[in-house]
Order: sequence, then structure tokens, then C-alpha cells
Amino acid sequence: ATGKTTYDREWELFRTVWSELAHLTSRDEEDTGSLVLLSPEQKSGGGSGGFGRDLECVREFVERKVLRPIRWLGRGEDWEIVAMERGSIGVRILYKLSDIPDLKERDSGGDENVMF
Repeated sequence: ATGKTTYDREWELFRTVWSELAHLTSRDEEDTGSLVLLSPEQKSGGGSGGFGRDLECVREFVERKVLRPIRWLGRGEDWEIVAMERGSIGVRILYKLSDIPDLKERDSGGDENVMF
């Protein structure tokens, strides 16, 4: 990973994210997704390139290079895509999320509905 420029690292993330988008679209299964984690080299700032030490750089990337084109294609409602940091910086991609089911009917039954 040494010698890569910021452009190289951004291009690598672009290819990875769009490859995941294509894969999820081709399977067309609701409630699926992917998590793309950046390597320490991809997120390091300074002269070696990268997205900077700040999550904000990855958020900007997601907005400009992923969300904007998806909205332009009219597919924005199919996706939930966010830059996130939970120990590592990454891009969470969720496809065709269903509504949260109403569990009132399931939970209103008696003990006969409880399975062990």
C-alpha cells in the first residue's frame, strides 16, 4: 500500500463500494447489505495520501461519489449508505430495508405461542 496517492486510495474505495452496490442490486434481495472497512493506510492523512484522519472526508466521498449518482439514477429510496466509525472507518451499505414489523400481534398471544 506504500506509494499510493490520495487519488489511488479514493479510486480503490470507489471501485469497492460500487462493486458491492452492483452485487447487491444483482441479487435483489431485501434487507441485505455490506460493510466496507478502510485499511489504516486508506484513512491515514499526511504526505502518503488517504482520506485524512477525519471521518468527514469519507462522508464527503460517500455524498459526492455514491449518494449523488444513486439519487440521479432515481434509486435513492433503495439504499441507506453512510460513512461510519466504530473502531475503524467504513462505509455501511444497506439495500431495500423493510419496515420494522409490528410485533404487537405476535406478543399479544398466550403461553401457547411461546416456543422453547
